[in-house]
Amino acid sequence: MSSQVSEQVFDAFLAANGASLELEKVLAEREREILQLIAEGNTDPQIAEKLSISIRTVEKHRANFRASLGLISQTDIVHFAIQQGIVSLKE
Repeated sequence: MSSQVSEQVFDAFLAANGASLELEKVLAEREREILQLIAEGNTDPQIAEKLSISIRTVEKHRANFRASLGLISQTDIVHFAIQQGIVSLKE
C-alpha cells in the first residue's frame, strides 16, 4: 500500500473513532511515554534502558496501546503520534 493510501486509511480510522481522542482516557501514562519514544525512533532495548524496565515490559505496553488504538505498523504509530501532537516533525 502506498504511503498516501495508508495515510488516507489511517485518517478515516481516526475520523470513525473520534479523531480527538483523549489520550489520558485511552492510554496509561507509561503507554503514552513508550508510544512517544517509539515515534521518536527508539528501539525496544533503547526504551527499556531509558525507562529502566525490561524489554518484555516495553513489548507488552506496545501491544496494549496498539490494540486499544488499532495501530498495526510502525508507520501507524508514528503517524498517530504526530497527529496527536505527541511528537512533531523536525525541521
